[in-house]
Amino acid sequence: VTPVFANPSTVTFDENGCLTNGTYFHLDCYNSWCSISQKAVANPNEGTNDFKCWSDLVAKHSSDYSSYSIRLASNLDFGGYDEANNKCKMANFTPIQFSNANAEFDGRSEYTISGFCYEDNDGSGDNSMGFMKGVKTVRNVTFDNAHVVVKNAEQGSVVGIVTDDIARESSTFSNVRVTNSYVAGTQAGAFAGKVSGYENHTIQNSGVVDTKVYGLDAANQGVMTSAAGSFVG
Repeated sequence: VTPVFANPSTVTFDENGCLTNGTYFHLDCYNSWCSISQKAVANPNEGTNDFKCWSDLVAKHSSDYSSYSIRLASNLDFGGYDEANNKCKMANFTPIQFSNANAEFDGRSEYTISGFCYEDNDGSGDNSMGFMKGVKTVRNVTFDNAHVVVKNAEQGSVVGIVTDDIARESSTFSNVRVTNSYVAGTQAGAFAGKVSGYENHTIQNSGVVDTKVYGLDAANQGVMTSAAGSFVG
């Protein structure tokens, strides 16, 4: 993991899933938009703009700016999946939650979200998972090397990399790409686990490349089922 923004260049996380080595997630909000970046900060304004823990940034957005749309101001690196130790390198991922029915997420055509990782193998966590929830429009962003797995045989699970559920009326995905990723759930898709409630959604100039999508059966075994789709489960 070698992002361009950090010094030192390797992004590392502590046992709680928080950034180390002087690197922070940065949040800056004004005029109904929040920008998010990840960078080395010499004099951080912790708890207001700069957060070692992604979950703390999400909590700040949810409490003070949940109606604000989001744009990226840098690449974001969440570390990915550690195959040697069978766990996410960044623990305790929390999805972005939007309260505004017209909320947008904009990667600005130049930024990539790498290594988004969430794994729940015993059904103890959130059975509906994606990088964000409640969004209407997603554009100009690439998700690379994501690993999202939710095993919940009793309740079932809805799992997507971009979002869990396309639930806003006339949602749009434009110039969105998912690459080199893995997603598994009862209902699973690279973009979203399901579409609920509304019609007239649009996916344009978007794609899924080198990505494995698995629907999980009642025994939590990975199978290709009608509930698994390349874009939407």
